[in-house]
Amino acid sequence: QHVALEDPRFAQVYDVWSTDQIAARALLTPAFMERLLALSGPAANIDGRPRVVARDNRMTLVIPRYGRDHFLAPSFRKAADSRASVVALYDQIAGVLAVADAVIDLDQAARSVAAESAFRRSTSA
Repeated sequence: QHVALEDPRFAQVYDVWSTDQIAARALLTPAFMERLLALSGPAANIDGRPRVVARDNRMTLVIPRYGRDHFLAPSFRKAADSRASVVALYDQIAGVLAVADAVIDLDQAARSVAAESAFRRSTSA
């Protein structure tokens, strides 16, 4: 089913489909959506917008890049291009790590909720 989202900017860029509306909304936190939008912008230096597929406990992030390598090291033979290449490389890595941080934050939040729930069950028993 199509998942209707509260963030109109995200909804303009991404179509979200899920067999579980609640799980989809839990995954798409504001921080995660912001980071995906940042990777979708022109400053991200990727070709198109990233795709995300989540199933069970696994998330796959596909970052399109046509005809070029991801994280290509700069050529230091052209001194004028070196700084721009290093900055572009840094921005690519930082963007991907920001999405990874958002996913880690999702996992930590889910684990803390599960731990709190388990604690409440153990203390009430």
